[in-house]
Amino acid sequence: MKKVFLFLLLSVLGLSIFAQETNEFKNVVGISPFQFVNGVRIKYERVLTPKFTTGGLLTGYYGAYPGVQLAPIARFYFKGNAPEGFYAQAKIVGGVYQSTFKEGSELEEGKKSFTSFGAGIAA
Repeated sequence: MKKVFLFLLLSVLGLSIFAQETNEFKNVVGISPFQFVNGVRIKYERVLTPKFTTGGLLTGYYGAYPGVQLAPIARFYFKGNAPEGFYAQAKIVGGVYQSTFKEGSELEEGKKSFTSFGAGIAA
């Protein structure tokens, strides 16, 4: 029961695990608690320089359109040093999903897979 409570607490607050090399953060792994409504998101970020990081987001959806999404990211930090501070982010997104539908006079249920791709920037 304690493990379940701890997991829920960390999920609500957000979780980031830092791996240290020579007193500097080099890798950041985290989960997104806001994604639990329809999926689970895991983030990985690798610090390359004090102002630049790369990484990715892996999201598994279990809601209306179950599937998986992968988004490589690159971040440039304007204020502060990576991985903390104000940054601009560019990402490319690709995913594979499923849809359930009913067709025919007998309303037979079927499943159809589809893919989506995109890109974006954020600050």
